Amino acid sequence: MHDAAEYASLAAVTARFGISRSGLYRMLGRKEISAIKFGKRTLIRVATLREHLDAAPPVVIRPPPLPPGPAR
Repeated sequence: MHDAAEYASLAAVTARFGISRSGLYRMLGRKEISAIKFGKRTLIRVATLREHLDAAPPVVIRPPPLPPGPAR
């Protein structure tokens, strides 16, 4: 049996992770994450979302280029 904390509503996931509702449905459609239907509610399996996010490449932030120096 699964622990209830393993699943979260779409609203809870959007609030906690900042992922839009439509983004979650796209990930579900591509089978990147999994969910269950409980009555009318769609509950996201949080472990699959964490796995998907952990597998994402890291962000590389480069400093902006320096402005040109004085003309000589």
